[in-house]
Amino acid sequence: MDTSDFELKITNADGEERILEQKTPTMSMKTLGVNHAPAGGNVAHLEYLSNKSKVWINRMKNGHLSSHIACMAYKLQLWASLRYGIGTMTNDIEEAEELFKEQEQGVLNILGIVKNVKRELRRLQPTFGGFGLFNLATEQLIGRINLMMQHYHTPSNLSRKLDISLKYQQLQVGTNKNPLTLDYNKWGHLVTHSWTKMLWRLLKYHAVELYMKFEEIPLPREKDRLVMELIMERISSEAATRSLNRCRCYLSVLFLSDITTADGKYLEQLAMTPIENGTKSRYKFPREVPTQADWKWWQRFWTDYTTTGKRLPVELGRWINPTTHRTWRWFYIKDTDDLQRLDKNKLYHYQSRAGRTRGTTSYDVTYTEEYRGQALGAPTSVTTTFSEATVTKHNEGPILAKGPKQPADFWEFLASWGGEWMWE
Repeated sequence: MDTSDFELKITNADGEERILEQKTPTMSMKTLGVNHAPAGGNVAHLEYLSNKSKVWINRMKNGHLSSHIACMAYKLQLWASLRYGIGTMTNDIEEAEELFKEQEQGVLNILGIVKNVKRELRRLQPTFGGFGLFNLATEQLIGRINLMMQHYHTPSNLSRKLDISLKYQQLQVGTNKNPLTLDYNKWGHLVTHSWTKMLWRLLKYHAVELYMKFEEIPLPREKDRLVMELIMERISSEAATRSLNRCRCYLSVLFLSDITTADGKYLEQLAMTPIENGTKSRYKFPREVPTQADWKWWQRFWTDYTTTGKRLPVELGRWINPTTHRTWRWFYIKDTDDLQRLDKNKLYHYQSRAGRTRGTTSYDVTYTEEYRGQALGAPTSVTTTFSEATVTKHNEGPILAKGPKQPADFWEFLASWGGEWMWE
């Protein structure tokens, strides 16, 4: 996007307009001691760390200190200054591993360590017979884990940002559990660059398992599956899985039931046709703009997965979870032949067309009322043509699962805990 001729003005306290200086997303600025850029990567701060280590090495060479004193300066002076803020950075592992490779040879001379000692022995702690040299990637892992432990699920804005980033990453990957527990080598290419992604990769790289409280999204129906698990089981190409994932996010799809008819037997119309916001969801999925090639991949995948008439190989069962991210809009009461559409606080009623038999599938809207908790029928699937004034009804499914009954008053709440004798 070319913004070279774009100007953003603000009005100061004196009523005078000021033009805000425009900067590129890759331009780094020092904030709280760390050089950051909106594009991420912390390239400028990596260069700053490299130059700082070179200055320290030159000073140590000119100082001619003993190896014992040099080891103390290495740990308490050099790395005490380099370690600050590295946990907040978003650079990749390769950059961290290569950053001090040249300077490490100079450090070996200063510390009195033979140059042909293997890298693993150099970085092994003295407790285990090594020389205890620091590794930036390992130190970043420690810093990032410390930040997570310090701020995760605490009453702070930073904690909220961590929660949002993890849940956003969860929707990007298409999983219902903590994304940090998945195999990065298999799923990492689906996620955009971020701090949580770099933490995820470091955890995998160092074979560290992080146990943390994370709310899992339960399966809405019996025999339900995650769409991305189905895709990853059948597609090995990273380019193809990226294409399919873009279509999935565009349609706000997480589970197979999100694109399945209410009876759990067939794919919905939106599963094969690119319809924006085809699935009404309580979640805000990552913004994607699939290409025509992406939609061809999407349609080909579901054509291969389903049988004749887009029928699922394994039908879905009853609803087992009362709270699902998909918001059903269409319901049907069989006894009164009443087709309902629920949009926010409006309830629309449809009746079969006059002059047709009761078994007709074409319904016209008849009247609208405010929704105040009226009884809704069973979820049903419909198809539309030009508008929702006239729709075609298909088979309805089982009733949605209901949550536990809420007590009517405080005394009923106490009674639900048992020990009625205490309140008599």
